[in-house]
Amino acid sequence: MRFLRSYGLYLAWVVCLLGLLLSLYFSELNHIEPCRFCWYQRIALFPLAIQLGIFTYRGDTNAALYGIPLCFVGFMAASIQSLDLILDIHGLCGPTIPCNKEMIYFFDFLPLSWLSGGGFLLIAFLLWINRHPKSVF
Repeated sequence: MRFLRSYGLYLAWVVCLLGLLLSLYFSELNHIEPCRFCWYQRIALFPLAIQLGIFTYRGDTNAALYGIPLCFVGFMAASIQSLDLILDIHGLCGPTIPCNKEMIYFFDFLPLSWLSGGGFLLIAFLLWINRHPKSVF
């Protein structure tokens, strides 16, 4: 756990950058149009990547104060988007792009919305550990 306490902010930034690059890959290179909740996740993810880059450069331990609320917004959007998959609610993501038909799966079982939600949780966890370096973890 010492490694996570020492490099948690760097790891959070790397996870955020991977999410950002993956998001841009699917929309710009694969030409998959994002739905409404994908946009909400991007609204949380893109500024988070910039903030975490600045906080990492400066070594600022107050990153959790600004980053965890954005992680919460992104996680909630990913959770609502996952409802469209689990409960098969039509029109939840928007009338033009139904996520229950167009969802991207990793390893044939992991939906992109679950991967995104897990990424936001991991970033929030890493920021929390960096904020409280003397915690029990």
